Amino acid sequence: MSGGPLCGEYAYAGQGFEHWHLWVIDKLGPLSDLFAIGVCAYALISRHHHPMLRVEPDAAAS
Repeated sequence: MSGGPLCGEYAYAGQGFEHWHLWVIDKLGPLSDLFAIGVCAYALISRHHHPMLRVEPDAAAS
């Protein structure tokens, strides 16, 4: 989704993109479990996101 808006309203289509916030948040938990990564923090900005992640060595070993 490179360059696509993650929030606000897309002026050309007249529709909002707030549903992407929930989609990203819903995916962080299962993906962090799958890849043994802890999510410390995240920021969702209009066109990109900033996750703060850490490796979980105990989870990765098992």
